[in-house]
Amino acid sequence: MTHSATTLLNAVDTQATQELAPLVNAIDEGQYPQAYLQNLGAMGGFSASVPVDQGGLGLDLSTQVNVTTRVSRECGSTAFMVWCQSTCAWYLLNAANAPVRERYLAQVARGELLAGTGMSNTVKHLAGIEKINLRATRTENGYEISGSLPWVSNIGEDHLAIVAAHVEDEGYIMFAVRGNTLA
Repeated sequence: MTHSATTLLNAVDTQATQELAPLVNAIDEGQYPQAYLQNLGAMGGFSASVPVDQGGLGLDLSTQVNVTTRVSRECGSTAFMVWCQSTCAWYLLNAANAPVRERYLAQVARGELLAGTGMSNTVKHLAGIEKINLRATRTENGYEISGSLPWVSNIGEDHLAIVAAHVEDEGYIMFAVRGNTLA
């Protein structure tokens, strides 16, 4: 482990003990730890595996996994949110759509824009467990999406969700959408 990774993980441990531990009971009762997540993002808690030139720390995926592990020692629910946020950063880092990556990656990696993944339905669909709930139709301006996702984690009105939809005769598209997008 590099010195930078050790420094980050020690800071995550300290922050989790001091800021997260006192909130655990309230989180279990439904409080969303927004300030904690944003503070974690500001210290690099979602960007360990994101290259420096893309707004991250330039470390590696194992360090990112260790951040989530360290948070889980205090609160499993919050660790799941950390996983959602860092997974969205990874999706954006690997997005083929450069304008979307440029618009959102650094903000998600720094925790300035909170995000969540709505990929559970897609993964279950691809595994043959359930049918995909979102459909996309190509239009002049992109795609029109229809359907609903009942189980999307870590999404508020001002958050970003990364989800996928089936496009007839084309396959699937993965896209980013704000929580306050009109239905």
